[in-house]
Formats: sequence, structure tokens, C-alpha cells
Amino acid sequence: DNILVVKNGNKIGISKNLPKGKLSFLGVNIPKKTDIVLKNYNLSLIGEDEIIGRKTFHMVFSPKYSGTIKREMWIDESSYVPLKVKDFDLDGNLKKEREVLVFTIYNKFPDIFNKMKDVVEKNGQIRAKWYTTYADAEKNLDVKFLKPIYIPKGFVFLGIHKSNRFKDIIHILYTDGIGYISLYEKKVPFWARHGMGAKMGKGPNFNWSKDGMRLLLIGDVNSEELYKMAHSIK
Repeated sequence: DNILVVKNGNKIGISKNLPKGKLSFLGVNIPKKTDIVLKNYNLSLIGEDEIIGRKTFHMVFSPKYSGTIKREMWIDESSYVPLKVKDFDLDGNLKKEREVLVFTIYNKFPDIFNKMKDVVEKNGQIRAKWYTTYADAEKNLDVKFLKPIYIPKGFVFLGIHKSNRFKDIIHILYTDGIGYISLYEKKVPFWARHGMGAKMGKGPNFNWSKDGMRLLLIGDVNSEELYKMAHSIK
């Protein structure tokens, strides 16, 4: 089935017959990584709450391994779309909160959605292609990139693509089903490599240079885990 999602700020409109696990919204990937989520998180059903007049399942995803985030979610009971999401760090501090303010289920797409459909599909076709193995990425992108030997417990390699927004930047993505770690790499000309030392940013994140590449590592893990991963990259 074709599912058209139109977002305006925090407003969302979807088709009525939404198959389970077909929508990623509010930065949440519920569906296809269910096995990874269950492997790395303990799920607790707190109860039922009402969000913007809709009944939701109130759930908490607690990490089984130290160093990553805890998530609290309110999932619409009829469409299984997340209507509210809260992410917390290891100390219980709120890192990020997202909430749907207006939610409408249409029996059929309004005319304006149909007019936008071709544009949405065209934009989807020009997005950068993701590769699911290191070998395929290096072959098709014609680039030799650096890879980490150490990956925080629970996280798995998800994919690689070349940014179509920032020139010549490679994005390597890892996930534990809820949290994400991104490694960005860019080859730097020889004449521009002087003085590119390692720097610790906020987030946490690390950016440094190695073997003629400029690297940025950022993710939903603590600084210690991110440092181990950064130190292992070869």
C-alpha cells in the first residue's frame, strides 16, 4: 500500500488503513527493528493514557546495557503511531521530547495530498542510496573509509550512504533499535591536514583527523563508550 505522510511542524495526516510498522515519525523507528529493540531493551506497559483526545499505550523502554538512552512513549492504540516520545540520559535527565499536536486519519486522501504525491515520490527517488555492507559501500561509492573495531554493546551496523546535502561526506549508522550512533567521514586534501587535532564536543561527540580523513562521531551513548569506539577506528 502507498502511504503518504504530510508533516507541517508537529501536524501529521495519514491514510486510514495504515499497516502496522509502516511509519517512522517523531524520529522513532518502531517497526522493522523490533528484534533489536527486544534484545536490548526491557519493555514495560505503564497503562493507558489520553493524548490529544486519543487513547494511547503508555510504554517505557529501559536499556539492558549501560551507556545508552531510556525512552518513554505514548503509542496510539488504533494506528500504532507514536504520539509522544521522551528520551532520557543515564542520570534520568530529559534529553529530548517530541509530541504530535494534531492527528487526523482520513478515509481517503484529500485532493491537496494527491497533488503532492508525485513531488513526494520524486524527492524520495533522489535520496542517497543506503548500502547494508561495508564492501558494497566501498565498491559503489569508490571510497576507502575507516571502520570501528569496537562498537558499544547492543549496537549493530545499520548502513552507509554518501550525503547528498554535504559534498563528499560518508555517513555510517549504527543502532540498538532505539538509540543511534553516527560516524561521518570526509577525505581532506593533503594541504589542509595540518593542525587537525582531536576535539571533544557537546552531545557527546568527538571530531578528529586520522589517515587523511576528518571524522565526527556522535550518538546516544555516554562519553566513555563513544571514546572507546572512536579510539578503535582504523
